[in-house]
Amino acid sequence: MQNFTCPECGKRMILDFATGKVLCRSCGYVRPDEISQLDAKRQEIASRQPRQDVRLTYKGEVTPRAYAAFRTGHDLLQRGDRQGAHKAFLRACDYQPDFTDAHLWAAKTTDEPAVQREHLEHVLAREPSHDEAVRMLMVLDRRLTPQQAELLRAEQQPQEQVADQAQAQARPLLCPICGGHLTLDERFARVECAFCGHVAAYDAQRRKDGGLLSIALLQRKAQPQRWRVGSRLVTCQQCGAEHTLPATKLSARCRFCGSANVLLSDVLRSFVQPDVIVPFRNTPEAIRAVIEQALRRPAQRLANLFNTNRIAHAALEGVYIPFWLFDAIVDVRQTRSFGVSSQTMTWQDIVSNVAIPAVQSPPARLLLQLAPFPMQGAVDYAPKWLAEYPAELYTVELDRASLEARSVITEQMRRKYPYEQADDSDDGNGRDRRERIYTLTQVANMIFSLALMPIWIATLIEVDGDVRLALVNDQTGEVVFGETHRQPRR
Repeated sequence: MQNFTCPECGKRMILDFATGKVLCRSCGYVRPDEISQLDAKRQEIASRQPRQDVRLTYKGEVTPRAYAAFRTGHDLLQRGDRQGAHKAFLRACDYQPDFTDAHLWAAKTTDEPAVQREHLEHVLAREPSHDEAVRMLMVLDRRLTPQQAELLRAEQQPQEQVADQAQAQARPLLCPICGGHLTLDERFARVECAFCGHVAAYDAQRRKDGGLLSIALLQRKAQPQRWRVGSRLVTCQQCGAEHTLPATKLSARCRFCGSANVLLSDVLRSFVQPDVIVPFRNTPEAIRAVIEQALRRPAQRLANLFNTNRIAHAALEGVYIPFWLFDAIVDVRQTRSFGVSSQTMTWQDIVSNVAIPAVQSPPARLLLQLAPFPMQGAVDYAPKWLAEYPAELYTVELDRASLEARSVITEQMRRKYPYEQADDSDDGNGRDRRERIYTLTQVANMIFSLALMPIWIATLIEVDGDVRLALVNDQTGEVVFGETHRQPRR
């Protein structure tokens, strides 16, 4: 109470709320330092910039201490105190270790790569698809340049460019011992030389894991241009002849020397190589027997009663068809309500091997009927596996395929976990349970790979001249028939 003692008369001073002054009623003394302090305080408050509103991305409840430290960090950052802001964000992380926004800003306010990586990994461990954290980590890993990251921040889309033709690099599939043509031995799933018997090295299992979808999509989006190529010009490495590959072909045989050439890249970098391949296991003779057996199914025999569909000739070709494969982690939130009480549970489910055709032809609706596509025989992709059978190049981009995969995964989750269920049965004692179950699912994270699947394409010509398409899954022997293209009758 010493500050309220009048220095003139020793009496007790009071605060006049009307004027905001401290004065002595006995002698009239007014303390001058109080007036100056009040004026300075008013000027300081008036000069402050309004506090910026910071939008939180954290999905959960933030503790008061963590949020206070987080707001303090932004206030200090607004005043230009980056070091003090970093310390405040670190305090927020200590108060609540799963507060992802605090970790994100702790990474933003330091120049030490190790510290940045530690906090960004905290964010991605809880939210694997956090766009900003993914961008920052990609810059840290040099997968993106800072300029590309800014383009992504500004949400600029790549400009689509069209090139009628692009120069491409191809690899000939020749024996390293004698230079002869390589071929595939389907019985043992190995590549060997048809002349000297040399067997190419064989990897018994896959070594690569799928790529994180969010990173791959950001990398594609960060490119200033996306090229759509009409055809690619390649030079045969065996005979030197130039020939053109259509935009849909990953490999082809030289029309002059017959050697197989596999695309590696083109000057525009318009495509990526496959990740895995499932080699052919069956011979054409075995597949013909499978088709003949499928034609004897009751449905096919019934159709023959109304239209002659006996096969006069069948042209059979084995082709590697590209598929985008997706695995997903799905967050499941289920609430059970029983009268006025309710209970909520959360867990994660996994959806594996969702295959999306990466080509427009053959039709996707037919290719999807060949599912499932087992991956037990899959190996890391190498051009040598295309020695005997050609491969198509994907024409469906990853971003479009990922949207289709999300739709498929969401539909699978709806069938597995119906959104709303009601159980009105009694509990055995004649009492009505009236329990309701509400379930929400959300795709939390996805990984992907580009796989080449062994598909047989048969063109069936019937005795009456009609033509049908048949597709056969080399792995499972599943046969799918397309529509009949009828020839005009005279």
